[in-house]
Amino acid sequence: MTLGIAGPVTRGLIRTEFMSAVQLAQGSLVIPKICQKITLNKEKDTAEGVGAPMALTAYAGASKFQDLAKYTMAVNSLRYQGGFEYDRNTPNDALWPQVQGKIRALGINAANHAQKLLSDLIAAGTSGTGYDGVAFYATTHPTGATTQSNLLTGNGAAAQDDITTDFWAGIGAIRAMKSDTGDVIERGNLRVLVQCPLALEQYFQYLAKAAQISATTNIVAGMFDVWADPNLTDSVDWYMHVLNDPAAPFIYGVFAEPEVLIQEEGWKIKVDAGVHHGVQYAAYQNSIKINNT
Repeated sequence: MTLGIAGPVTRGLIRTEFMSAVQLAQGSLVIPKICQKITLNKEKDTAEGVGAPMALTAYAGASKFQDLAKYTMAVNSLRYQGGFEYDRNTPNDALWPQVQGKIRALGINAANHAQKLLSDLIAAGTSGTGYDGVAFYATTHPTGATTQSNLLTGNGAAAQDDITTDFWAGIGAIRAMKSDTGDVIERGNLRVLVQCPLALEQYFQYLAKAAQISATTNIVAGMFDVWADPNLTDSVDWYMHVLNDPAAPFIYGVFAEPEVLIQEEGWKIKVDAGVHHGVQYAAYQNSIKINNT
């Protein structure tokens, strides 16, 4: 093992370990499930077409077209960095297990960072503005000549029955969602992801997997996935996101994929990992907040 010099062998070894950890971590992320991934050409770029798709209407001599330019959203990306350094004089056989673990930790953190950004974005959804000019989670989203809500008041988070009741309220709200022109969005065989704080995980895992609840067949078993999110600081509010709709509720923009840099500086070898990306709101019709605070 030649870790004492930042030459081709050392660099290749570190990059291989880093990318292996990135790929392993990416396999368990929720980002691909509820985000439309786009490539950013600049640090502040725009994404078009985040509005809900138009429904078909009767032909009346001329076709109706949705103006995607009306629905553009800015996606700001920032570079996020972390690293470590080690003394090149440390005996190589004793050093490698320590360095290997730190490299893999950097890869996992780089892959998971977008999920942390997404959690923060979602938690700020009652104040962060969506493409229609109101808060992403709001009771006043314009649709045709009226408004609709993706912000529901829950029954509480202290009992399984409350969670079950609110789950069905969320499903009902999603199924009733309309497009920006006032047309009902067809859902078909709806599948959702429930994002909850750790304090509520037991309730949702039970609802998702138990054969029976209160001596009654659990008809929602297998209908949804659970994302127990450690980044959510509110212990009673939770969210529901649609999994099987092409119009994702969020955007994940990538300016630069995870990468690792290795450099020598005196007697130190520095390993620096980073990623350049950002997240943004998209189709609010595919995300619901249950507010219990």
